[in-house]
Amino acid sequence: LYTINFEDGCCSYSAPNMKNLFDTVVTIEHIQDVPLNNGYLFAKLKLKNGKFRGQTGTKKIVNHKVDWHESFELQCSIRSDNGRLIDKNLTVSVKKEVNGGKDTEKLGYFDINLAERASYNTPCQGRTLKSW
Repeated sequence: LYTINFEDGCCSYSAPNMKNLFDTVVTIEHIQDVPLNNGYLFAKLKLKNGKFRGQTGTKKIVNHKVDWHESFELQCSIRSDNGRLIDKNLTVSVKKEVNGGKDTEKLGYFDINLAERASYNTPCQGRTLKSW
């Protein structure tokens, strides 16, 4: 039902059994096929076991779609074990404002495995939200 497109790119030097520092840019493009006629949505980003947190602006649902086109830059440290990067997830959750913006309602989330993206160094596009 929900799809968010993003681009991420990672660069670093990887060696066995060490920490690798990655500069990453994640772009939240849009969410489409929203089964709501009206309301305001925003996306929150959180690096698991890390310090990064980000949030898009709140945007109005128009024709079952919300466009953000917002980029977030973050640095994260990913450990490697015998040359293989150990999983490091960035969670993107989408929420709806309710009660005039005083409260929020969770719509869904997805995880981006930054270690996987760094290993293949290819942009990934489109995700379906998982329900809470």
